Amino acid sequence: MKQLWMNPVLQKELKLRFRSGKSAIGMGLYTGILSLSMLSILALMNEGQSSLVYQPDNGRVLFVMMSMFQLGLILFVVPALTAGVISGERERQTLQMLLVTNQSSMSIVIGKLFASLAYMILLVLSTAPIYAIIFLYGGLSLGEVAQTFLMYLFIMLTIGAVGLAVSALIRRTIVAIITTYAITFAFSVGTVFLTYVSMAFAEVSQQQTVWAPFIFSSLSFPLMLLEVMGVGFIDDIIITFGHQSPGISSWLLFFSVYFMVIITGMIIAIRKLRPNMKQGKRRVRKGESGGREKSIS
Repeated sequence: MKQLWMNPVLQKELKLRFRSGKSAIGMGLYTGILSLSMLSILALMNEGQSSLVYQPDNGRVLFVMMSMFQLGLILFVVPALTAGVISGERERQTLQMLLVTNQSSMSIVIGKLFASLAYMILLVLSTAPIYAIIFLYGGLSLGEVAQTFLMYLFIMLTIGAVGLAVSALIRRTIVAIITTYAITFAFSVGTVFLTYVSMAFAEVSQQQTVWAPFIFSSLSFPLMLLEVMGVGFIDDIIITFGHQSPGISSWLLFFSVYFMVIITGMIIAIRKLRPNMKQGKRRVRKGESGGREKSIS
């Protein structure tokens, strides 16, 4: 842990990101959008009444809607923060300068990832006062709010690792960002769409046991976040489609699959950070062997 915080890449990235005026503007926009969304939801809840009055019974509904809206913001911001960190260095021709330092590839990649996620975590924590307003009216427990924020952290880590891997594989930043958005869309909206499509096919086919709705719903970011908040319907899917889960729960499937995604993304980013090193070493060795042959002749 000490080596992590002593990481020069992480320290440099944190200083550059947090000293920038754009970071403060971004934080203001983020909290402002979330505050306006809460006021809009409250206005919709009180539609038809003479004044804007908060009803304590609607606290859980407001919490769920605000949490889902914040998930949408996370899925929109994290790819933009992470997908260009390596490809951007290549385009600015500063990556070679970074690679000639004594920092390992793992140190560079971890520093880039943690610096990007640190800013995103700060954005999410800056919305805590908004959640505190909902929490003060009751209907929620501190554990539910903490679990929701931990779920955000795991999703950010997953999308961040994917963004770093794509950034290491693709040289153009704009293409890397678009690709990361496409993968994020598949993990979120795509899995929800496949869940409902597979449920429709299962009802038409009238099979007794169908695994597809359970698998797709267990891999869906929004559906699993709803499970955290106690309003999910994966248990209904298991009952409806006769899925028996001996040792396989939706949470085990969710965390095991996306943990593998994180590990795979980090390995790809670390290995592709220096893609031509082996080739370069072979050329050097060939050159040295060729020079020796000439000197002998």
